[in-house]
Amino acid sequence: MFDSMFNLSTLPTVPTGRKPMFKYTLTKDGSRRCRNDEFYLQETDDYRGYTEKIFRTLHTSPRPLTVREIKELTGIQTKSINGVICYNIIAGYIRRITI
Repeated sequence: MFDSMFNLSTLPTVPTGRKPMFKYTLTKDGSRRCRNDEFYLQETDDYRGYTEKIFRTLHTSPRPLTVREIKELTGIQTKSINGVICYNIIAGYIRRITI
């Protein structure tokens, strides 16, 4: 049943059995958000601004970055980085590059 819900044949595979590695970069729309300072800050006590930190890191980087590199540059946990990246790939602001 799971296979019929999702087309698993479109997922990238790596012959060594390891999970595929990706690098991430901003799309034109993502770069525009950084240039125009289009970040909408939440008015909550626990808001951390991870989206803006990740976008600015990708925007200033001369090359695409892996999650590990983003983590080292920003100090944000991997789980939080993956959440921001996943949402913004769907929104069209971040592009995934298979390495």
